[in-house]
Amino acid sequence: MKKLIFLFIYFPIIVSAQYSNYYQVNSTVDANVNVNANINKNANVTGTVTTIDYGALASANAQREANRISRQNYANQRAKDAAIAIANDPSKAYDYGIDNNWKADSKAKKAFGWDKKMKYMYHKKPNNSLFVQAGDGYKYENTSSDGVKTEIIIYGVTTLKKIRETNPNYNPNFEELYEYKDLKVGEINDLINGNEMLHKTDIKRANIGGNSGFRGTLIWEDKYEKCITDNYGSYAFKNKETYIFTAKVRYKGDVDEVSFEQLEGRRYYFKALIDKILSTIKIY
Repeated sequence: MKKLIFLFIYFPIIVSAQYSNYYQVNSTVDANVNVNANINKNANVTGTVTTIDYGALASANAQREANRISRQNYANQRAKDAAIAIANDPSKAYDYGIDNNWKADSKAKKAFGWDKKMKYMYHKKPNNSLFVQAGDGYKYENTSSDGVKTEIIIYGVTTLKKIRETNPNYNPNFEELYEYKDLKVGEINDLINGNEMLHKTDIKRANIGGNSGFRGTLIWEDKYEKCITDNYGSYAFKNKETYIFTAKVRYKGDVDEVSFEQLEGRRYYFKALIDKILSTIKIY
């Protein structure tokens, strides 16, 4: 009987230990355990997350970027000075970025459902001293020296009418969408492959495409990666059409090599840059 009690009490702790408890904020769990109506055990578990020193994390990130930049070759001193300025203040990757005005042809406008008067979609490409374009479309990546990968993905602006041609029940209420009421924190959820432990969700106001929208956050891990996913969404009325603006930003790394504190630090370091890039997307 003693062996049975030992296995029942400690085995769940061993299983759960494979996942981070970083986001267990002042939580107390009262578990009433019953085995064959013979064993009764009450367990109280309390966990507290360490306060994040964002200032220190931002300084550390800036120093790492400055060190990386100092080892690279540049065409001239001016380019190197700009890169160092960006490392110290990553929002300057917007100021030193490239304007991208994509002109949609008739085929593209039909695919996105644009009104005939709309011709261009604009966004700012971040300076390539921080982010490189990855693959097709508007996807930009940065990998830090300690293994944290940051991805910025900007999706094409589509009309609500066009989306509902294939998804009749699509709801552009991003406040409702990003509350993630169908997901369960502290349990395995189907986020990608059905094997993701969800640690936390969050929702904040955000500006995307010059419109007041929302940022929905999912913080999760599986046996391969730790990840913070920020989903952005807003909509705007133009020429009697409802246009949907969406984007995704991910901060992730190998589950054995990075911590959630490192991901949070990177997220804070890039916050102002992300806000600038996403808020200035437009169609015209």
